[in-house]
Amino acid sequence: MRNAKHLTRILRGLAAILLCALLLCACGRGEDTASTTAALLTEAASQTQTVISDASAAAEAQTQAPAVDGAQDPKSGQQENKSTQSGAGNSSTSAQTPAVQTPAQPAAPAADTVTLTVSFQTAVEYGLLNDPNFAGVLPSNGYFLQNAAVEFEAGESAFDLLKRTLRENNIVYSATSGGYVRSIGGLAERDCGTQSGWLYRVNGEFLNYSSKYYTLQEGDTVEFLYTCSPGDVGNVPF
Repeated sequence: MRNAKHLTRILRGLAAILLCALLLCACGRGEDTASTTAALLTEAASQTQTVISDASAAAEAQTQAPAVDGAQDPKSGQQENKSTQSGAGNSSTSAQTPAVQTPAQPAAPAADTVTLTVSFQTAVEYGLLNDPNFAGVLPSNGYFLQNAAVEFEAGESAFDLLKRTLRENNIVYSATSGGYVRSIGGLAERDCGTQSGWLYRVNGEFLNYSSKYYTLQEGDTVEFLYTCSPGDVGNVPF
């Protein structure tokens, strides 16, 4: 813009000098040359004005011309670089952020189990299945339950386990509130003699107190056995 103004001033100065020179020539030559001088002045002024207009237009065009592809304004370039760097930084941060891992859920602890057997094999040997009242009613193999793996809850007794398991298998039973078992599956005390009835043992050992008071432990082997006479189910120390 400054170059255009400077050029305009120079051209105007040249036009003024030329005008003065032509006026001096006109005064020396007289009236005949006056018209010629005037014409020359007019033409010179027109050319000067044209040069001035062209210079102004060129300066304005240079000022308004769009930036050439690939050229960037220094300030804009700096801002763009900052934005690019900021975006790159964010991308790097995102890439480095570790994925959230869901902790593995611990496996549910295995339920405590015991082995439960309810047997009346001594009654089968006694010949009870020949009685019409029991034939076809009691299982012919002499077992209501044989080595059944049964889950139990903490603090549960052998008596509680027996009652719950019999109910789950639709086997009827009769027992006192104190834990004495009178009958299972229709087979009751004294059905095979005056000394017959139900006993229980844990891990191969007969206990001299009610099954209601024995608290189960993981891995116990619990047996409810029907006896017809002393010694037929093993040594009973009481």
